[in-house]
Amino acid sequence: MINILGKLGQPSAQLSIALENEQLVMHDSPQDSAGCFLRGSLFLNCREPTYLRTLTLRFKGSLKVWIMEGSGAAFRSDRKAHDLIDHQWVFLAQQKRTHILVPGLHSFPFELALPGDLPESVDGDDLASVLYRLTAIAERPKFASNLVLMQDVPIVRHCYSSDSEFFQPMTIADEWTDKITYDITVPTRICVPGETIPTSIKLSPRAENISIHYVSAVLEETVTLRTSAVSKTSARNVVAIKNEQFPCEGTQWSNVEQLHTPQHTKIHPPSIAYDTENAHINITHVIHYVVCIKNPDGHFSELRATIPIIVSPVPANDELNQLPAYEDTWRSLPYDPALAAALSRSASALSLATTPSHPSSDDLLDTSFFSSSPGWPLSRVPSYDTAILSQPSPIGPCYGQPYHDGLPEYQSILVWTVHCMNLYI
Repeated sequence: MINILGKLGQPSAQLSIALENEQLVMHDSPQDSAGCFLRGSLFLNCREPTYLRTLTLRFKGSLKVWIMEGSGAAFRSDRKAHDLIDHQWVFLAQQKRTHILVPGLHSFPFELALPGDLPESVDGDDLASVLYRLTAIAERPKFASNLVLMQDVPIVRHCYSSDSEFFQPMTIADEWTDKITYDITVPTRICVPGETIPTSIKLSPRAENISIHYVSAVLEETVTLRTSAVSKTSARNVVAIKNEQFPCEGTQWSNVEQLHTPQHTKIHPPSIAYDTENAHINITHVIHYVVCIKNPDGHFSELRATIPIIVSPVPANDELNQLPAYEDTWRSLPYDPALAAALSRSASALSLATTPSHPSSDDLLDTSFFSSSPGWPLSRVPSYDTAILSQPSPIGPCYGQPYHDGLPEYQSILVWTVHCMNLYI
C-alpha cells in the first residue's frame, strides 16, 4: 500500500501554486484591450518517492446571475450561468505505468494568454459573481487520496489613461435660487477602496440672514443584474458623513469634507464593490451631497448635487500605468516563467522546499539576490574601446576560473549567471 502520510503524520506530497502576478490587470475597455497573460508554476513537493497517475491544472472562469423579484403570484426568478473560459494543462498524462517522482521540489511552469474581453472579477453573493479559479489535481493510484489544490485568480480592469478626464479634478458650481452660490470639487473621480475622498465645498451667500444647518455626503452603490428575461436594479449606501458644524463666517464659507471609504473585502456582500460593466452585471457609484440651508423664517431648504465616481482596484498613480524609463529597461533579466513565479511565492510556500532533485527546481531563488543588485547590463553591448579599458571580468572567479581581460564569451556569461543564482537557492 502507498504511504499517504510521511513521518510524524506530515503529507508525503503537497501542491502549491505560485503566480507571477496574484492579480491580473486588463488595460483598456473590453473592445480595445489586448488582454493579459496568466503565468506561474505549479509546485509539487515530495518528501518521499511519490506515485502519480496524472497531474493536471485547470483554469476556469464562470459567471453566475440569479434574479428574484416580487412575491406571491408576482414572484419572478431567472438564472444565468455559463463558463467564460476553460483551459487545462496536462503535465503528467495517463499511461500504462504510474509516474514515479523522486523526493524533492518539482516545478511545472504554465502560461495562458487571456482575451481582453473577459469580464473582470465580481466578488458578489450567490446572486451575482464572476470567478476565475485554478484547480490542480494530482491523481494517485489505487486507494491513495488525490491531491487537490484550488486558488482564485482575480482579474481587474484599468481602462483610464493617465491623461484621462477621470484623473482631473471635477467641479460642480452654480447659483442656487438666488440664495447661495456653491462650488463642490473632488480631486479625482478614481477612488480605491480604503482611500479617503476629500471634497472641497465653497459657499457664498447671496441672501441675508441664512446659515448652513448641515452638510452631508453619501456614497451610493448601484447594482444592475440582467438575464435574457429579467432585469433588476438595487442601490445601497456604502458610507455617509454629516457635518452640523459647517463654518459660516465672512462672505465665503468653505470646508473640506472627508469621506472615508471602506476596504474591499470578500464577504457577502462585499463592503464595497469595484465598478464593472458587462452584459449581465453593472456596478456604479455616485456621491450625493446635500447642503441644508436655514432660512430667516426658520424653514429649511436643501441644495442637492451628485458627482459620479469610479471605484477601481488600481490607484490613480499606480506604476502599472507608467511605462519604464528607457535607461531602466536594459536592466531587466530575460523572462523565465518559473523564475518569476518563484520570486513571487509567499513565505509559506517557500517553507515547503526541500533539497531539489527535479531539474526545474533550480528556478527557486531568493529575492534578495535581485533586490540588492542594480541589475546586470548583459543586454547593453560596450564599445570596443570600453572593452579594452574595462577592469578584469569577475565572471571567471565566480565560476572558479582565473581572471581574463576583455569581453567574456557569451557561453561563460550564461554559465556564470546560472552558477551565481544557484548560490542563493
